[in-house]
Amino acid sequence: MVEDASRSCAEGASRCPTKIMMPLPDPLRDAVSHTRRGYDGAIEQVGFTTSYRQGSESAEKYDTTISLHDDTTGLPSVFWMGPA
Repeated sequence: MVEDASRSCAEGASRCPTKIMMPLPDPLRDAVSHTRRGYDGAIEQVGFTTSYRQGSESAEKYDTTISLHDDTTGLPSVFWMGPA
């Protein structure tokens, strides 16, 4: 599956733009959130990840969600939630 995704990306059938980061506007809070989206042409799925981290020195408070959606129906096919 990973090999198929890599091949699909190399052939231009998949996309994975750079992630979008957003530090919180409160300078007293050491936290950041970011998201990334992508498309895997090998399995025709659109994917999203979101992450939130508190503390730049530790990953103790770091949580991520990943969801995949069928590109033809738009329905979610996978949802994963947990620490990175």
